Amino acid sequence: MLSVLDGRRELGQHASLLGWQMISEPFSKVTKQKPIANCSLSLSDLEAIAKLCIAKNVEAVRIEDNLVRSIGLDEESLRNHLENIIYKQQVLIFINGYAGESIHSSDPDIFRSHLFPDSVKNVAIESSINRKVSTGTDPNNSFRLEFEFAKNFSQVNASPHAAGQPQSYLRVEGTDEAWVVATFQVLETKLLSKNNWRGLLHSAGIYELLLFIVMLPLSIFLIDVVSKAFHEKLNELNIVARIGSLMYGFLAVIVFYRLFFNYTLWVFPSVELINENGASTAHRRFWWKVISGILVSGICLLVYGK
Repeated sequence: MLSVLDGRRELGQHASLLGWQMISEPFSKVTKQKPIANCSLSLSDLEAIAKLCIAKNVEAVRIEDNLVRSIGLDEESLRNHLENIIYKQQVLIFINGYAGESIHSSDPDIFRSHLFPDSVKNVAIESSINRKVSTGTDPNNSFRLEFEFAKNFSQVNASPHAAGQPQSYLRVEGTDEAWVVATFQVLETKLLSKNNWRGLLHSAGIYELLLFIVMLPLSIFLIDVVSKAFHEKLNELNIVARIGSLMYGFLAVIVFYRLFFNYTLWVFPSVELINENGASTAHRRFWWKVISGILVSGICLLVYGK
């Protein structure tokens, strides 16, 4: 008797998978993807985004649920398909820390967990992995958000083009184009509402533009000033040492500019997890105090003459 029931169950699951193939294979998927940039997010913002993702995932499951019901499976096969495949699709949140911590959950409350890493490396919110692992099938409609956060200066001290540009992205794909477009638009709008207006600083070519327009002329001017100030000292050197000294000074200014540029990208990251105890925040606070002090002193000097 048990073998007969097992056989029926296997047959039902086979019919369920066959039904899934019947409704999935004829449809091509539409994909919308773009980098996530220029946004500053708090933990409450990430929690709100996760809740929004859960709501959109419920819509995706409902769409596929209705599609499955329309193909005319018998009651047992339909139940097997819904329980063993469709309802396995859920939003999962993955959080990794720089100290090796790794936590995940389907509950947005994870952002308030006592296990939350002190220094977050990345956060991913996606809707397909649980179903893929559980059933070996892909959802008809799914999404993934990936947030990468730079921890320290060394992580943006690479190519000037890539510095400060974490590989964060939003991707939505599915067979239901209306759902894909609507979901992408809702999530994109939510991220745009957290814009930190650092697009120009992190735009492609800004490093080279500032280098040629500002730093090269400034370097030449500084070398000219230094060479005039130390004219007698330089004249005591032979021609090779004199040219070498000037070239060394010129290159030192350019290297300093690159370091300063990367430092600026780190202090003002493109994608940022707002943290009052974060190093970038502490550096911004420090420079704000310095600049404010200089401005106040200058205003007092102009107004009171002392």
